[in-house]
Amino acid sequence: MPSENLEIIIQAPDGTELVGFSRRPDAAPVQGCLLILHGMAEHIGRYGKFAAFLADKGIAVYGFDLRGHGATGVKSGTPGFFAEENGWNLVVEDIDIWVDHIRRQNSGRPLYLLGHSMGSFLARAYAGRYGEKLGGLILSGTGKDPGLAAGVELAVARVESQINGKMAPSALLDRLVFGPYARSVKNRGTRSDWLSRDERQVDAYIADPLCGRVMTAGFFADFLRGIRDVHKPTVLRRTPRSLPIYLFSGSRDPVGGFSRGVLSVYEEYRRAGIVNISLKLYSDGRHEMLNEVNREEVYRDVLGWIHARIPEFPAGGLAG
Repeated sequence: MPSENLEIIIQAPDGTELVGFSRRPDAAPVQGCLLILHGMAEHIGRYGKFAAFLADKGIAVYGFDLRGHGATGVKSGTPGFFAEENGWNLVVEDIDIWVDHIRRQNSGRPLYLLGHSMGSFLARAYAGRYGEKLGGLILSGTGKDPGLAAGVELAVARVESQINGKMAPSALLDRLVFGPYARSVKNRGTRSDWLSRDERQVDAYIADPLCGRVMTAGFFADFLRGIRDVHKPTVLRRTPRSLPIYLFSGSRDPVGGFSRGVLSVYEEYRRAGIVNISLKLYSDGRHEMLNEVNREEVYRDVLGWIHARIPEFPAGGLAG
């Protein structure tokens, strides 16, 4: 059985304390490592059951609350906010601090990076900068370049930052970004039904005081600039061509354009010369496949993909 989560706090160069955890196999040797990057307006604690599942199968799992989120945001006194300047880049560098920590703690073991939603865009940015440190990249609930819509939202974020200040929560941008997602579910019972078909998971998200925060204008400006930059050809070209990549998404995930956006990202990587890339779309799944009604299947698929890329394990899982 895996041990309990161990809290880890790593201090960034600017003094920000990044609060996270590790969950390691209790008896079996560590076969590989996974660092999880959570999505917007949530926190890493929501991935505990997934981490326990993987740890029981020989994978050491790590994760941390990104700036402005969860315990990191509370501890720094800046919930809903990345940083005064250059926030997106600082978060990418935070990821690298954690990657280096994990590599030191698990010398010789392959390290995989899983990013969900906002975390998937950060993971893509990281792979374009430090991809040689990774054994593989896993993208959950990602999407394509939103184009003109993101440009309009970025302009709004800049104006609101000037008028109300960067740290002012932006209800307008919250509606612009999340409103279309909420409306994508017919006969919805809550504004968050687009996350999962599992009503208990949706209710737990709504009841969680660390979830669903209205993010600040400054955060939205950083985030929207980050998404724009991730889709630049230079990021794709700098991603190692030999890096294994696995994308998975629900076919009814509005962030992934109801499959079209995820397929677009898949093709972008293929055109960039990525030779080991695979994709799985789960029929009728929504945004949080790790919290969906068929999450056990999703857990097994992720584990199979990881195991298939560790030399000690026989070939199996998903084709790549």
